[in-house]
Amino acid sequence: MFLKKKIFKKVKLGLLLVGHTHDQIDQMFNRFFIKLVHKKAFTLSALMEIPENAYLPSLIGKWLDDLLDFKKFTEDAESPALRNLNNITFNQ
Repeated sequence: MFLKKKIFKKVKLGLLLVGHTHDQIDQMFNRFFIKLVHKKAFTLSALMEIPENAYLPSLIGKWLDDLLDFKKFTEDAESPALRNLNNITFNQ
């Protein structure tokens, strides 16, 4: 879409192995895990409190009612999301 609208000339996508990025997101989810080990969340409201109390600066959770079904979007061979993909390589 960005290429078609000429917003970008080239889009490069890089995917790192889960747990090996050593980025802030890994640290954040580790803190969520540690908090869940010590405090069980049996309700949605209890689960929403975990990110708020596990990481600094404090995070605010937001419940999303609708999400894009990316798998369904890409299953169709004629999907614009897949039509022009090339030079994809996998390291595993």
